[in-house]
Amino acid sequence: MSRIFYQYCPLCGSDKISHALNAVDYTVSESSFEIWHCAHCTGRFTQNIPDESEIGAFYKSEEYISHTETKEGLVNRLYHSARKITLRSKQNWVKSAAKLKEGSLLDIGAGTGAFAHFMQQTGWQVTCIEPDEGARANAETLYKLKALPPEAFFGPEPAQFDVVTMWHVMEHVHNLHGYVEQIKKC
Repeated sequence: MSRIFYQYCPLCGSDKISHALNAVDYTVSESSFEIWHCAHCTGRFTQNIPDESEIGAFYKSEEYISHTETKEGLVNRLYHSARKITLRSKQNWVKSAAKLKEGSLLDIGAGTGAFAHFMQQTGWQVTCIEPDEGARANAETLYKLKALPPEAFFGPEPAQFDVVTMWHVMEHVHNLHGYVEQIKKC
């Protein structure tokens, strides 16, 4: 497996990085991952991560709710209950930050599309980007959403949006600076 080792902080570029702790992936692989700390920006990041071509395997689990919508087990049922509240909170935050009641929205890392669907139901024009093929299929099945792969986002002339959202996504993105630069063009 190819691994990515950062010599510099992937957030700010500082060389003031050091090992902070280890975390275990109990859901899929049982692998241990190193979490490193940057003394300059205080960010933390995963070190020795699988590269983009191999990271998808770590999301292949029926328990990964963001991609499967499972309601099996107490924790997942609680998640669905809490999500009803957080969807409304996110909608209110977006409307307040954008100073718009309706508009065009790009949701990057849409998962199965619950947030995108919620925003569509409240009058927003929504485009979804989701790297996981299974999650894209679930978005289509559950919400009739056509979620696009990330390649669709990185065109030479990106579409213009009133709002771009990334809920719990940045920690999963390999090309963080590329995404940020592309978002600036939206």
